[in-house]
Formats: sequence, structure tokens, C-alpha cells
Amino acid sequence: MKHLTLQNSKHKALENDFKHWLETLSYNQYTVQYSPVRVREFLHWLEQQHIPLKHISEQTITTYFGYLSKRNHQRKTGALSNDYLNMHLTSLKQFSKYLQQSRQEGFYIGMNYYPSRVRQQILTRQQISALYEATGTDTIQALRNRAILALYYGCGLRRNEGVQLNVEDVLLSRKLLYVRKGKQHRERYVPMARHVQEDLERTT
Repeated sequence: MKHLTLQNSKHKALENDFKHWLETLSYNQYTVQYSPVRVREFLHWLEQQHIPLKHISEQTITTYFGYLSKRNHQRKTGALSNDYLNMHLTSLKQFSKYLQQSRQEGFYIGMNYYPSRVRQQILTRQQISALYEATGTDTIQALRNRAILALYYGCGLRRNEGVQLNVEDVLLSRKLLYVRKGKQHRERYVPMARHVQEDLERTT
């Protein structure tokens, strides 16, 4: 909620000081960038509800997350995901820790994490073999589809990681993939199995 504007000057200062605190403690770039944004939404909600920081209770936190769970996603259709709610919860716990360590009004969060709504489905070997067979073998489209399978299944890339991949990131001689934008914007190298390397070589 980057577009939200805080009216309380103390809240504005707290958001800036919280970000500086995260930077000082060497939190990763993603946390430094987005945790203060989530805290800003919480502070904005407190302003709308006329709740001062010193009056925050566990019931306040529960009510706030009840509001979040019903709020529409700003960029997609539907409600916020449980993953987002968990990230928001982590940000507020960091903010609470910051307040306590800076000897300001703090609050306690006893809420646990939200379980994922979607149970991960694991394919059997037969299903995986059928998936590879369905790509075909001889056409350009078949080679492309097999290369996509090699990247996403063979190397375990996330959707966005595959989208951001460039040709020069495929290091065939070293049997490595260079992932530019992984989870939380982290870079990493992913090893390639021999069959993955062969599937990618066929497309070059």
C-alpha cells in the first residue's frame, strides 16, 4: 500500500526510523524495502480507527488481521493470500521488536502464522514421464516445451525466475543456471542435471 499517506507526524517518523533500524541490522534488501510499507498500512489503519500506539492490544492485532483477510488485493482479483498475511505478520513483529529496543511504546503479537490454503501436489514418476512424452520430440515447439520443463521441473525454478531468465544465464559449460531475481530478489546459481543440460542444448 505504497500510496497510503500518514497524517500523524510521529507515525511518519516511526516508519522512517524503522527502515533505518532494518538497514542498520543488515536485513536483506526486500525486507528493508517492503516491511516499512506494511507497517505504514498498519499505522494508517490505526489512524482510521483512532487507536494510539500505547493502546494496542492483542485484540487490536486480531481485529487488524481480520480487516486484512477481507481486503481486496490491489493488483490482482480476490483477497490477500495467506503468504501475504504471513509476510505482514512478520513485518509487524519486526516493528514491535524495533519499538521495544528503542524504548518506545511496544506491543505483543502472539498470533501464529497462517497455513497455506493450497496443498502442494507432488507428481508421481509415471505422471512426470507422461508429461515429458506429451511434449513430443521432433518439432521446434516440442524442443521448446521440453526446455521449459527442464527449467521449471528439472531445475525447480519459480515462475518469475523462469520469466526473468536470459540466454546468457544458461551456463552449459559449467552446468549451472544463473537466477537473477529469485525469492526476495536474491540471486543464486542452480546446478543442472545431465538430462536438463541435454534438453537445453537441443534448443541452441
